[in-house]
Amino acid sequence: MLTPINEEGAREPMIAEALVIAAIAGVGYIYAGYPIALALLSRLFRRLFETGGHEPTVVLVIAAHNEERVIRQKLENSLALDYPRDKLTIAVASDASTDATNAIVAEYADRGVALFDIRERGGKIAALNQVVPQLTSEIIVMSDANGMYDPAAIRALVRRFADPRVGCVCGELRYGNPSGAEAGRGEGAYWRYEVAIKKMESDMGTLLGANGGIFAYRRDLREPVPPIMANDFVTPVLIALKGYAVVYEPGAICYERASTTVANEFRRHSRFAARGVIAGLWLLGKALRRGHAAMIFELVSHRLLRWCSGLLLIVALTANLFARDGLFGWLLALQLAGYAAALLGWALARAGRPFKPLIFPYYFLTLNLAGLNGLWRLATGRTRAHWSTKER
Repeated sequence: MLTPINEEGAREPMIAEALVIAAIAGVGYIYAGYPIALALLSRLFRRLFETGGHEPTVVLVIAAHNEERVIRQKLENSLALDYPRDKLTIAVASDASTDATNAIVAEYADRGVALFDIRERGGKIAALNQVVPQLTSEIIVMSDANGMYDPAAIRALVRRFADPRVGCVCGELRYGNPSGAEAGRGEGAYWRYEVAIKKMESDMGTLLGANGGIFAYRRDLREPVPPIMANDFVTPVLIALKGYAVVYEPGAICYERASTTVANEFRRHSRFAARGVIAGLWLLGKALRRGHAAMIFELVSHRLLRWCSGLLLIVALTANLFARDGLFGWLLALQLAGYAAALLGWALARAGRPFKPLIFPYYFLTLNLAGLNGLWRLATGRTRAHWSTKER
């Protein structure tokens, strides 16, 4: 219970209690309050958009760096898409690949696949900034080399552009986990949660970011993206700030293999957090200047606060160690039980005997530790623009 401030020695416990309440409330808002608020807002401000048999010219841009293991499968998958061949171009932006990627892509030149060989490695965004301005198709579809499309994916994406108010369309990313890896199970559950949020944001026409493996936008709306930032996050927000709708299309499906280890997932989310905070603050400044209320709300709630949730968890636990009376004793016990469950989940997974109910606290803790690591990398100047296929 809260201690009256006029009791002797009560000020320190009261501060600790207030910090516990504030930190736990913050985490609760990030993971539960925001989706609940979004559910209400998406009903109040739902927008309807036209769809139709729209067939604009499309270029599928595949970003690649040392993708010899998957690039042939990706090109065969792309050439088999159900879209008029005279309206679909395939371009591979190879970011200084040093393996057989370029040689494999060159084999497909007579089938209409264009190779853009970037000789000096600058990262995915730097490569795209060089390649995309050279393209002339009406619609740009962004893809990764390891993402395989459903045959109808392009049609599903472009039919949303029949409505001139739509500027960007995000497809649905589905994770496969044939090996049953513990990281894949956690990733799949977390992704289903994220998809539910994306659909509610889409109902308002303000989907915050896209799936890097499958999203499309009108070429005329594109702006260069700073290389340190993420294209699939920044480009949709910039388009929304121009007054165009950014929507989700669940019929445009891309399949990717889930991470096989939690270590890979840790590295990936660390990179996202470090780069995301930079991009989030940059975009928030633009949204504030334009008075875009929905985007301000989403950027703060869905991105900036989410990436800082690990800090709130530290505050909650640390403050709770100094405030243990009554209800706060129970809160401390619940926190310690949660961390114990996560550590046990880790130990069982390492022993090759993962226990499904413990995978989720383990994965939740991993994501928040990755966020903290990303913030530390940002603070110490170790954020980089490029990445490796080993980080998948």
